[in-house]
Amino acid sequence: MLFKLIILIGLFNQILLNNTWKWIEFNLSKITLKINDKGTKNVFSSSYNKTYYPDEVHINGENQTQVKINYNLSQINNTIELIWKEEIDNCQHMFSKCKDIIEIDLSLFNSSKVKRTDNMFANCTSLTYLNLTNFDTSQVLYMNRMFEDCPQLTSLDLSSFDTSNVLWMNHLFYNCSSLKSINISNFNTTKVTDMEYMFSGLLLTSIDLSNFDTSHSRQMHYMFYNCPLLTSLNLSNFKTSGVNYTHYMFANCPLLTSLDLSNFDTSNVTMMYGMFSGCSSLSNLNL
Repeated sequence: MLFKLIILIGLFNQILLNNTWKWIEFNLSKITLKINDKGTKNVFSSSYNKTYYPDEVHINGENQTQVKINYNLSQINNTIELIWKEEIDNCQHMFSKCKDIIEIDLSLFNSSKVKRTDNMFANCTSLTYLNLTNFDTSQVLYMNRMFEDCPQLTSLDLSSFDTSNVLWMNHLFYNCSSLKSINISNFNTTKVTDMEYMFSGLLLTSIDLSNFDTSHSRQMHYMFYNCPLLTSLNLSNFKTSGVNYTHYMFANCPLLTSLDLSNFDTSNVTMMYGMFSGCSSLSNLNL
């Protein structure tokens, strides 16, 4: 009898609350957006695969009858909920070029099966807040361009990210020009092969890469290109025996005064032109 009761509850998704049977959703996955303006606005990207469109879209508490890319918003400070009833495995381009979104909260989003987050928030030029606290990246293979060109983001806490399966991280933070704080202290880069342009265009004074394992990296060109406030880099743990490209790796870092690259194995590098171009303060270079 107990076994049958469990099956019935699972089938009908009902529970008894305050002596009343209530319908509930057991497998909901939700992303909440904030848009601060009226007019026709994109709530997710036109580049996003329609196969993974949400099952429901709620705008200011009202369920929309049709799930589509853009909606005509009639008020200021809009709250939009995107709801999936099943797990998805692809977040590629989910919000790319959604220039009107100012906040994204993924704390209730089930990403345990997601394998791609490349370009997920790329070109979200108004985005100021991003909650990735519970974002599960343990299955992600491609993370390239995930935050590219988000010029209003000032901080990113990615300390909970499991990147042990990630292969590509190129352009990950490219041109996030307002980023003042970034926590990548738990990044596992053991499998990463591509790091080109990863930190290019940042205004940070230092970047903690002490945990980076670059033993499988093949591409590091433009990795720190155009970081005008960068004053120090500790790359003593970098393994570069498999790297093919390091051209313009440190170019246009005018405040960088010293670099110790004595541990760099460049035996397989085929391109290293312009590697220190524009490093006008570099007075101590150990090769």
